[in-house]
Amino acid sequence: MVLQLHVWGPAFGLPSIDAECLAAIAYLTQTLCPADYQLVQSSPSAVPTQHLPALHDPSTATWTSGFPSITTHLHTHPPPTSSSPLVPNKKTAADSTAYTTFLTAQASPLLALSLYVSSANYAAATRPAYSAILPLPLPWTEPPAVRATMARRAAHLGMSSLDTDALAERERAERERGVAEGWVTVPAVYSSSSLGGSNREKGVGGMLTPEQRARIRLEGLAAEVLDVLGEVDWMAQSAGARCLAFGYLALMLVPEVPRPWLREVLEGRYGGLCEFVRGFRREVFPEEGAELPWAREGGGNGAVAVGMRFVRGVVAEVPLVGEQWGRWWTARKKGEVLGSRGVKTGSGGDLLLMLGAGLGLTAVSAGVFFYRGLPPFGEAVQVWRKPLVTLGSFGAAGAIPRPLPQTREQYIQRCADDFYKWQAANRPADADAEFLLHDGPPYANGSLHAGHALNKILKDMILRVKVQQGRRVAYIPGWDCHGLPIELKAVDAAAGKRMSPGAIRRAARKLAAKTVVDQMKSFRAYAVMADWDARWTTMDAAYEIRQLRLFRDLARRGLVYRRYKPVYWSPSSGTALAEAELEYNEAHVSRAAYVRFPVVGGCEGVPGLEGFEGRVWAVVWTTTPWTLPANRAVAVHEELAYHVVRVGGDAYLVAENCLERVAKVLLGEGETPEIVGTVKGSQLTQLRYMNVLRGKSAEPQPFMHGSFVTDGSGSGLVHCAPGHGFDDYLACLPLGIPVSAPVDNDGMFTKEAFPDQPDRLQGISVLDGGSSAVLDILGDDVLDVHEYRHKYPYDWRTKQPIIIRATAQWFADVDTIKDDALAAIDQVRFVPENGKNRLESFVKGRSEWCVSRQRAWGVPIPALYEPNGNAVMTDEVIDHIIAVIQERGTDAWWTDAPDDPAWIPESLRGKADYARGRDTMDVWFDSGTSWTMTDRQADLYLEGSDQHRGWFQSSLLTRVAATADHSAKPTTNTLGLSPFKTLITHGFTLDKEGKKMSKSLGNIISADQVMDGSLLPPLKPKKKAGNAPPTKDALGPDALRLWVASSDYTRDIVLGETVLKTIHQALLKYRTTIKMLTGSMHAAARTAPLTAVDQIALLQLRDAMAEVGRHYDAHEFNKAFSALNRWLTNDLSAFYLEALKDRLYCADGGGALEPVFVGLLRMLAPVTPVLVEEAWEHRPQWLKEDGGAVHPLRQLYDAPVVDAARLTLDQTALREAVPVLMRVHAAIKAASELARADKVLGSSLQCGVVLEVPEGRALDALGRYKEELEAMFVVSSVELNGAVAEDAEWKYCEEFELDGEPCKAWVLPPRQAKCPRCWRYVAPKEDELCGRCEEVVGEGVQ
Repeated sequence: MVLQLHVWGPAFGLPSIDAECLAAIAYLTQTLCPADYQLVQSSPSAVPTQHLPALHDPSTATWTSGFPSITTHLHTHPPPTSSSPLVPNKKTAADSTAYTTFLTAQASPLLALSLYVSSANYAAATRPAYSAILPLPLPWTEPPAVRATMARRAAHLGMSSLDTDALAERERAERERGVAEGWVTVPAVYSSSSLGGSNREKGVGGMLTPEQRARIRLEGLAAEVLDVLGEVDWMAQSAGARCLAFGYLALMLVPEVPRPWLREVLEGRYGGLCEFVRGFRREVFPEEGAELPWAREGGGNGAVAVGMRFVRGVVAEVPLVGEQWGRWWTARKKGEVLGSRGVKTGSGGDLLLMLGAGLGLTAVSAGVFFYRGLPPFGEAVQVWRKPLVTLGSFGAAGAIPRPLPQTREQYIQRCADDFYKWQAANRPADADAEFLLHDGPPYANGSLHAGHALNKILKDMILRVKVQQGRRVAYIPGWDCHGLPIELKAVDAAAGKRMSPGAIRRAARKLAAKTVVDQMKSFRAYAVMADWDARWTTMDAAYEIRQLRLFRDLARRGLVYRRYKPVYWSPSSGTALAEAELEYNEAHVSRAAYVRFPVVGGCEGVPGLEGFEGRVWAVVWTTTPWTLPANRAVAVHEELAYHVVRVGGDAYLVAENCLERVAKVLLGEGETPEIVGTVKGSQLTQLRYMNVLRGKSAEPQPFMHGSFVTDGSGSGLVHCAPGHGFDDYLACLPLGIPVSAPVDNDGMFTKEAFPDQPDRLQGISVLDGGSSAVLDILGDDVLDVHEYRHKYPYDWRTKQPIIIRATAQWFADVDTIKDDALAAIDQVRFVPENGKNRLESFVKGRSEWCVSRQRAWGVPIPALYEPNGNAVMTDEVIDHIIAVIQERGTDAWWTDAPDDPAWIPESLRGKADYARGRDTMDVWFDSGTSWTMTDRQADLYLEGSDQHRGWFQSSLLTRVAATADHSAKPTTNTLGLSPFKTLITHGFTLDKEGKKMSKSLGNIISADQVMDGSLLPPLKPKKKAGNAPPTKDALGPDALRLWVASSDYTRDIVLGETVLKTIHQALLKYRTTIKMLTGSMHAAARTAPLTAVDQIALLQLRDAMAEVGRHYDAHEFNKAFSALNRWLTNDLSAFYLEALKDRLYCADGGGALEPVFVGLLRMLAPVTPVLVEEAWEHRPQWLKEDGGAVHPLRQLYDAPVVDAARLTLDQTALREAVPVLMRVHAAIKAASELARADKVLGSSLQCGVVLEVPEGRALDALGRYKEELEAMFVVSSVELNGAVAEDAEWKYCEEFELDGEPCKAWVLPPRQAKCPRCWRYVAPKEDELCGRCEEVVGEGVQ
């Protein structure tokens, strides 16, 4: 007998529609053999437990329901044929319990909101899914019951507005009742805007549709849950916790629903959770659900059984009878679960059963008649009265304010350029207070993309935070303008070979200059503030002179030298490259070969070779056969053992651990060669061999020890070409072995490659046919040729493979300054902290830096050359060249006549025919010397994480090289050993699929696309628009900046439609809130008394500003974004603005809206300065006329938002009371939602509240603010420990705790009549005003 797991059936491509059922299926799939259990598609009405998942264990004759109980049962009663599932240790078990509790309590209500409470999602996805898995006629009864249960589960969240049909029905009923009773039509004086009549529904809540309002609040609720889940490594948790997390997260991520709030939040902010769901799903479930052990017949699906289940469902809904029926049926099923039918139900129960059955049959008849017009099952089975707004049309048709493009430029001018000038003139001028951000220059060779915007906006937000903190900031943008990419883009590659260096430089300079202007225009469109007029470029004459002087200082210290040695060489670019200019192709395929070299001497005394009369061969393996013409030695490892093996009449040398591999090459599969001797590698270094490619006149070549030789691949003998390998070069150098590299600048063999027959190799590309040509010459000495896939370096600009080639290049000595550089790193603050390890690893792994390049567009290396090629670089030569360049410009180095004597120092003239060199400096040396532009250490460098091996490293090395031993100089103390105090790095931008953006993939997104809304669906056209083209949802630079601020920039950042929808929703929320505030603020509020609600709002504002400010100071903008949104959603919108409506529209119009307005704009200032500028422009006229009002951008962040004298309440006591008040507020909302679910309550003002709270601190707090509780909770009355009427028309209760004591919040019908002006139920009778409104309106009202 096997276990039977009863679960809800498959839906949305998942094995179950229910989270716990899905978790249970995953758990059994992971822990049990398929033969030990069956999955039974069922529903709660088919099992005795009345709850799914339910596990029936025939061996114990028990039923167990609920995921935690099922896992516990399986731990204690594993199937006989299966080993017991792993029982976690105490810590893991405790964690599992905590996570299970959190998921059940927090994730379950969130999922309920999305799939069940939301009318749109329920109608379009959830209800049809149930219809597909339930037999007829159960879809009429069971899905509504499930939905009602889920609604109760989410009731405490206060989100019943998601049920748009129920809301519309309540509003319609209330309107009809109002018209019938005559209180909707009121005297004109009542509806005066000054008294609040027509404006009653304005404000944030009134300006948003229910779906829009739900979207904003739901994101806040989702973040509270997903922030916690996102911190957990679920794959490291117990199987139970992991499966339950998967169950909930999968149903948030996978279903296709019209309102995908949860999926969009997950995909936009919680990539790790998405990867967990997708990975776990691939691991646990097969692609086809049929592969799971489903039972052929579902539980209780016979016609009679289904009919009885349907009748029970109908009876359960019959008023009065249904409740009694439910109790009786539950008791009966409880007996089944306990294994006994001895539960007494009494004769009354039997009578009730018959009565219920009769009523049920009646209801069935009515139901059949009513439902015969419904669509076929499998489709939505509800008819909606009005279309629901889609996410793409959120705020369409002008319902939500959007920025006007025609005013955007003037706002940017004010909040960026003008603001930068203002802070430079008004913030403290002393050097200690000034914050210096040194710009990592972008490359001036094309249009900007989103990654550029990410970088510049991050810098700008940090600068704005510093200004808010009272500091002056200095930011002068720069551009990197030299180098190959600009040169190649400026001139066609083929044409460039025919052009003179002067012509190339003119074309490159023109392109770079234009690009700088274009990029600067784009940066300014992002509202980035800077001293744009003082911008610098690496091609500026003054910059080039500073760079040449720094080069002279390094040469003077002996840190620059010229050497013939191997370097990375790019045939496609025609120049040497630095390590930082490489990228590695993991899929590169080389033509590898085993080759033999004949041993011609030194065999005496080698065991196995003494007296051997046949030929002796050394077997080598190489992935670059084209380097064999440059072979000058064979390396062995002196500690490895080598075999001498006989093959026919010959002997071969092979490393002991490589013999099996090489034997297949020598003899074929299955053959074992004869071992005639074994020797240590140290004994082989006496041997000599011939390389036939060197020609008949070549000398024998040596064997040598190589520390880099291993027996992990190949033969254990390595061919060494010191002209084509770094290890080879270093190993051969001490032995005096010459360096040869018979390859030219274009990557072609020269005639020296095969001296005996030069034509056979000369002119052949080493990367394209070179290896084949070499192997053809070797003939029978090639033992095997095969393709080999491995990682290989490519030129990061041309995307073509490079070679290692010995050339004469200029190098900077890094070894000498490495310790100083590492010491400097220790003094730097890194964000994120792992950036330190990356930078250290690059510095430690570098011994020298090739600083010369063979291009025309760059800064020349100031050296003269003698006719024999020797370089002359003395202080005199460099100083003289710098002086001439200052007079004539760097172009003259290439355009002046080759024999122009002006370039030769006086002391060298006439001694030789000196020529000017043609090498230029590495562009990393160009940009790396930019720290020379300032006389002090920069507070901040901020660039992408790829700059650890680029600009960060080159800046550090040049700075340390120039100053490390000059501590006596007065500038050293101000400059510091490192050019930066803080180093911040950000990740790369990824597309919506998580792929890195690149031109080859065609997935690059420009910042303009984000700003103009072209990545989002167009706005819904207005009715009067006719056939006008679709309008883009263009929110300008603030949308771009908010995307940056909301992202965790320390990681790679996703940019796509899903993310931008979330950003647009948040930005529209800000704009809507600001519009409400600017339209509701009154000058009189400045002198009106601040109520407890006002002071609570100010307390919450101060706390939010403090949290946001802390995150800003730590450069954690995404955390500040979340904190701001939580305050805006939970405290401001859901609490204060709701509580303030009545006072604004029907009372004195007071409140704390002006401080809230100011505080909100301060928090937004670093992130959305254009919105802040626009909001300030639209402030009320009375605020414009206030000469003492300071622009929010100019305010100090920590300055008080309200005069402390106005805070009349004890702030300490108020702070202690706030948690009590908020807990009570939540309980009242939860009870209200229960009433709404039963359609007896619409507006919260339609109820009164009775709170049952025991004596103690909580009751004292409520009593202290008793007069304001109605306004605070937006109800018509609040009684503390009053009597709850037994005969109330309806009443709902929510139990909760305060200070560990049980409490109750009762929601009941109001005791008085509705005031037609303020809508509160506090009027003495119908159609009469309440006392307050009567006083406001005056005696003239009839």
